[in-house]
Amino acid sequence: MKAVIIGAGSAFGGRLSVDILSRPPLQDSSIALCDIDTEKLELTTGYVHRVIDSNGLPAKLETSTDRNELLPGMVVRAIAERSRESAFQALLFDPATQAVLSPRRMRQMFDEMWEAEGDLLSAYS
Repeated sequence: MKAVIIGAGSAFGGRLSVDILSRPPLQDSSIALCDIDTEKLELTTGYVHRVIDSNGLPAKLETSTDRNELLPGMVVRAIAERSRESAFQALLFDPATQAVLSPRRMRQMFDEMWEAEGDLLSAYS
């Protein structure tokens, strides 16, 4: 699983990362931290690295100040996992879609598309 945490330099970024890593099924996750404040991002990254290292976890950590660098894998993940919700998450974070649609409208549009194309998407859960 890949978790992309936007605004990771805030107080919740490190805590959310540790919460993810505290769950045995998620300890081999890839965590992507993103924040526009490089200093705060570095602090959170250091904290999460120490948690991973001190607990000998197999998790991977990546960081960026540009969320578009971290999000493209979401589309690939949606296809690989055949996951309806991952497909929606990829749409939700698409910058072109965000420019013209609210999250509520994105969900409505996605659900309408899913219903209309259900026969073609039957392999997705």
